[in-house]
This record gives sequence, C-alpha cells and structure tokens, in this order.
Amino acid sequence: MSQTENTTSVKKDAIESVLAFDGIDDYVQLPAANTDYSQGFTVEAWVQHKSFRSWSRIIDFGNGAEKNSIVLGNVGKSNALGLHLFCNNGKHFIEAPNALEIGKWTHVAATIDKSGMGKLYFRRS
Repeated sequence: MSQTENTTSVKKDAIESVLAFDGIDDYVQLPAANTDYSQGFTVEAWVQHKSFRSWSRIIDFGNGAEKNSIVLGNVGKSNALGLHLFCNNGKHFIEAPNALEIGKWTHVAATIDKSGMGKLYFRRS
C-alpha cells in the first residue's frame, strides 16, 4: 500500500512497532479508499498521550473541514475520548469522559453500525 508518512520515528519493541508522533505536525496519509460507510465501520488503535493538545486526532477521515468528516480523538484539550461526525444533516458525537490518561497505553475503538448507532470502547493497559 502506498502511503505518506510525516513522522519523527518508528520505534520497535516487544509489541512489534509503533509510530511515534511529536504532537505538532506528524501524520500518516493513506491513499483514497472506499468511502461508502452505509454498512457501518469500525476503527481501532492503541494510543499513548504525552499531553492533551487541542483536538488531537487518532483518525480523521475527511478533508479537515467540518463537513463529511469522521474524527476520533481527544475532546478539546481534555482527556475525554470523542467520536465526531460532520455530515450533511449536521454534527453528531459520542464522548467518553476521562477515557484517556497521560502516559498510559489505551486501546480505543469506535464503531458505527448500518443503522447509524455509534459506540466507543476503551481499555487502559
């Protein structure tokens, strides 16, 4: 798969490898993909924050504008985990207060089923 990486380092350890971002301007850009989510979708990641910056994204499917985007990340500068959808019929969101913790690895997952029901899951290690 072709991808763009603007990241400071790739680290290897006992759990294979991770991408380490500096929290300022690093990202991974994947090639264009099927954007038909009519049957639902699930995304998941292991994350570890060193700080909570304003709306740090774990994933951001969209063009950056508040329309036709799906964003999973911390809410504002808080430790809440949020799944935010911006679409033609408005903004929709689910938030889990206190889900993220500085310095702790957290497994996060977000799912939206074909009926539009969204759920957030998180588990700290």
